[in-house]
Amino acid sequence: MVAIGPDTLRTRLGLAAGGSSVALVLEVPRKPERRTLASGNELFALTGRIVNPTRERQTVPDIQAELQDAQGRVVYNWIITPPTRTLQPGGTAEFNSAEVDVPKGAAELKL
Repeated sequence: MVAIGPDTLRTRLGLAAGGSSVALVLEVPRKPERRTLASGNELFALTGRIVNPTRERQTVPDIQAELQDAQGRVVYNWIITPPTRTLQPGGTAEFNSAEVDVPKGAAELKL
């Protein structure tokens, strides 16, 4: 599972840590799926959850996804549009994303 807390998420979004609130948690409870399609293209698919653990309604930004190689270099990136732009207190929203032909050298997912 990948879980990213408020300060990590803020940093990845290019915002100052500890500033105005983006108090969301991202969870990816299952390993992303990689499989070769009949066309020969490789599919990379992931499912996750956005959690608002606070007592306030939160705005949900786009999710920046990166695949890194074993040396930590970004080999592929994309934006995941969340299914909702706001989450009520204690609310959750599931997101899905699929990309085709991601580099085979990708070893780690960062959100």
